[in-house]
Amino acid sequence: FVNVSLGGKCFIGKKFCIRTGLQNSEVGLVGTRILVGRSGVLKIGDNVGMSNATIVAQESITIGDNVMIGGGVQIFDTNFHSTDASVRAKGKEIPDDVKKKPVVIGNNVGTGYNVTILKGVTIGDNCFIAANSLVTKDVPSNVIIGGQPARILCTLEEYYTKRKSQCITEALEYARSIKE
Repeated sequence: FVNVSLGGKCFIGKKFCIRTGLQNSEVGLVGTRILVGRSGVLKIGDNVGMSNATIVAQESITIGDNVMIGGGVQIFDTNFHSTDASVRAKGKEIPDDVKKKPVVIGNNVGTGYNVTILKGVTIGDNCFIAANSLVTKDVPSNVIIGGQPARILCTLEEYYTKRKSQCITEALEYARSIKE
């Protein structure tokens, strides 16, 4: 489901892939929903894939190249409703006084299942966001984040160093078991 309102703009790069529905994706039945409002702009880079995600661009959402958006992910550049009760009472779908701030997702970013990225967030390049995270603040490049609200868990360099050490330990243990 893609809906670009009159006046909204949507730019999609090369090799964009949406996997949706149980026959194409094991992570949910909801389907992908992309909504671009009348003054919204959505820019999706090259080699971007998503599964059963929701994107709502009322102002601006930019997704870089080589980004994988996991199942159930939600990306919003708006909070959808007015903080003024009298405006909400009128029932207008998305009133003009709604707070909106751009979302920018850098290159080579991956998300786990059910991540939510809120308005005003910039995510740097080469990041991974753990499943079920709530991203409310900017994220620097080259980190792994997770939690509600999301925080930095480690840098990519720390992760690679730890993983390398674990691989060496596992290999030595395996070699010893073969020798015996």
